[in-house]
Amino acid sequence: MKNPTSALAAFTLVLFCCYGCQTASQQFPQTWGTVAFETPIPFSPPTELGLDAVSMQNPPESTPGKGKLELTLVRVSRDMAESLDAASIPLQGYLTGTFLGLSKEGEPSMQRTFLQKPVPGERISTSIPTPAEWEYYLVPLSGGNMIFIALRRDASTPADEAAQVLDMIAETLRETGTDADNDK
Repeated sequence: MKNPTSALAAFTLVLFCCYGCQTASQQFPQTWGTVAFETPIPFSPPTELGLDAVSMQNPPESTPGKGKLELTLVRVSRDMAESLDAASIPLQGYLTGTFLGLSKEGEPSMQRTFLQKPVPGERISTSIPTPAEWEYYLVPLSGGNMIFIALRRDASTPADEAAQVLDMIAETLRETGTDADNDK
């Protein structure tokens, strides 16, 4: 007769492995404007920050600026980028100041691949209104447009959790249409 404890241990191990695989591969679809992507954890529906910007929170029931993680997306049209360039205004500085409330530049952090293109990112730590860290990327899209993707993690959220979110966004980001499609 086999040892019942060994059988129970094997069964428990199989259940644990199956559950772990199931939760590790969970994806939450996100769509905004002309882009779509997945995240490994749920975010709130987009909250408008202005004409071409939204914010999403984790946990989803958090109010803007109060989540463990905050994802900010800004649509940057080719015309907007050209106008800022003509006025000698750095695009990334405009985006971080206007939509993230940052007054200084971030430090180059790492490079991620979005839409099969390497995109350099920046990272900056802030203490106001609460300790947090931002990591952001300006991703080129078709037609000369771009999307600014920024993720804020509060100080209590592990850095690897934020990295997993950005990794999955980078891997799954896709264009779903053109700006002309959205203007209809």
